[in-house]
Amino acid sequence: MDDLSYLHSAMPAKREGWSQFLSEMLLSDSLEIGVSYEESLSLLLPQYRSRMRSTEIDISDTLGLNTLIKCLAAFEDNAKVIVFPLKNSFISGSCFIIGDEIIGCAFIKRGHSRSKEGLWIEGKKLC
Repeated sequence: MDDLSYLHSAMPAKREGWSQFLSEMLLSDSLEIGVSYEESLSLLLPQYRSRMRSTEIDISDTLGLNTLIKCLAAFEDNAKVIVFPLKNSFISGSCFIIGDEIIGCAFIKRGHSRSKEGLWIEGKKLC
């Protein structure tokens, strides 16, 4: 089964705002699916909580981030999550699968990123 077919089969039975958007994104002509990888929930949850607190992101430019954090927090720390990076011409992000079901996604509108020279952690430049 190819990645796109797998993602369609893993769509949750209960539809929410983020899943409706994801369904539309999977039909996008400009959809690009990155290489999926398995990640520990204990690493993912702090990463996405940090993104939520980040002053670099305008929360109105995100989709699914709040819901994803709440959903991830409900699982055991040792849970393994399959992450599928996705992007199209307007938005980029990832969807997250546990037990062959997509449990959430987090996307941000494209064109809002910028790079900073040096090593930055929690808004502070280390070097």
